[in-house]
Amino acid sequence: MVENGHISTAYVQATLKAPDTEYQPLINVLDLDCWPKDPLYDQLVQGPDLEEQNINLESPWSPWQPVATRTLKQGIDFDLVVLGISVGALKYITPELMDASQPWKDMVENVQSSPTQAMQLWMKPNLEQTGWKMASPVLDGYEDPFNTWADMTQTLDKETWPQNHLPYSIAYFCNNLDEPAQIPEFSDHEYPAREHERVKQNAIKWLNKNTGYIWPNISNDDGGLQWDQLVDLQDGEGEARINGQYWHAAINPSERYVLSVAGSADYRLKTNGTAYSNLFITGDWIDNEFLNIGCVESTVVAGFQASRAISGYPERIFYVTK
Repeated sequence: MVENGHISTAYVQATLKAPDTEYQPLINVLDLDCWPKDPLYDQLVQGPDLEEQNINLESPWSPWQPVATRTLKQGIDFDLVVLGISVGALKYITPELMDASQPWKDMVENVQSSPTQAMQLWMKPNLEQTGWKMASPVLDGYEDPFNTWADMTQTLDKETWPQNHLPYSIAYFCNNLDEPAQIPEFSDHEYPAREHERVKQNAIKWLNKNTGYIWPNISNDDGGLQWDQLVDLQDGEGEARINGQYWHAAINPSERYVLSVAGSADYRLKTNGTAYSNLFITGDWIDNEFLNIGCVESTVVAGFQASRAISGYPERIFYVTK
């Protein structure tokens, strides 16, 4: 998006087969509307090409080029802007604002962020059968590079599995991801694939030596996971069962985790502190006057604050005194 007074130019990544209708982004899973992993290609003119090339439209390293541009005019196409994209992306999408506003530039340059990595495992035993002795955990400070573990078995009733491949527990792991000293240019289209593979290898190495303390009943003598305890629709052998799980390198600027390094809170702007009367910001990266760290609570409070700044509602936000 390029800001120019009251005009914004947007890049169009794909067009609808039925241009007079709206894109329907959700799929229904067990009567629950859900976001799919990929766009719903059957609604898009470019759908077959996007699917064939396995294009990630959220990645700036994608080779995909815009198919059109659209000019939006204030008062005709929009009245105000609510910017909720993470601060990690702002240096790429708001260069004009950085040039025009020193506080905006200071925020973008001083509120730091980090890429993260995650893996999700679907397992045959339930939590008790793994040998974990306590209640369903959210565990932090464990072994790197996946030092945070949450039991997410509560999501099982929202998933569909064949009767011969039923999981009885789900484990989510995450942590920050070390990044190269120089992030590659967006023209390096293979960078996401390399990082994706790096996280996969991190997961394999971690599972081969770090499950014994938390899941002693399904770990071997070396402290590594017994791979046959993972549910795999392809019935892979040994480490190949990782291919039936999920892992992710969160490297896109918009998905980087916002940090709270010393002194950086002084550079965060409030939702209506952008110096532009029609631009409001929201997310866990703004000054929410409550808890300036990367978490869902900060995000919710920031959303309430944006709503109040625009509409006056809600008058009071719980835990926020101002």
